[in-house]
Amino acid sequence: MTQLLSVNYGGVTIVTAAGTQLTAVDVDQQPTTFQFVAARVSSGPSSCIVVVINRPGSSPVTDAFFTELAKLLDRLTTYIDC
Repeated sequence: MTQLLSVNYGGVTIVTAAGTQLTAVDVDQQPTTFQFVAARVSSGPSSCIVVVINRPGSSPVTDAFFTELAKLLDRLTTYIDC
């Protein structure tokens, strides 16, 4: 049991207040250098897409991270919800 308490498995989540609606956004990507979760946050007539990113570990930032992040941001900036 002590071994389980010494390991941090990480993870990300989006939590919102009552009266706000969250809808999962599938961006069809599975990066290897970070974890992320994306959701549409709606309140009344307004909505936006929110992304939470977690870079687990303390390894240095690499070119692969920036490449994957750029692909994710590119996908999100052109996201159309039909």
